[in-house]
Amino acid sequence: MKRIILNAFLIGLLFVSSQSFAQEKTKDMPSSSLEEKQTQKAEHKKADGIDGMSLNNDEKWEMDDHTRQSFAQMVELFLNTDIASLNNDELKSYGIALQKNLDDLIRGCTMEGEPHDQLHIFLMGYMPEVEELSNSGSQENAQNIQYYLENYSKYFK
Repeated sequence: MKRIILNAFLIGLLFVSSQSFAQEKTKDMPSSSLEEKQTQKAEHKKADGIDGMSLNNDEKWEMDDHTRQSFAQMVELFLNTDIASLNNDELKSYGIALQKNLDDLIRGCTMEGEPHDQLHIFLMGYMPEVEELSNSGSQENAQNIQYYLENYSKYFK
């Protein structure tokens, strides 16, 4: 019970701090820059996967244990949830939890070479969606995250 209360407190604290950070980051940004950022995110997805991603000679890229476990946690957290039934505040909480997973992933990353480069291509589209979900709680961002997590297994093992 204490752990649940502590986790709820930490999620709330992360939420408040991410809101302040996001407002600071975007307050001086011209609206054309915001629109350009949204267009770039939309272009990163493609009908049959993720733009710029490739396989390793028709094989999936091998991930290190830490990366594999981090993504397994994100997949379990998000894909086992009926995101369409969640309100904005609940979606923001999921975004904050996913951001924590991403922070842990980046902190423990030991990958190198082409698998690492392919992971970066994936993260270039995924990370802005997680950040935006944490800030807005938008169903559109939630659906985009769902798309990325569903496509992760097409490229990585």
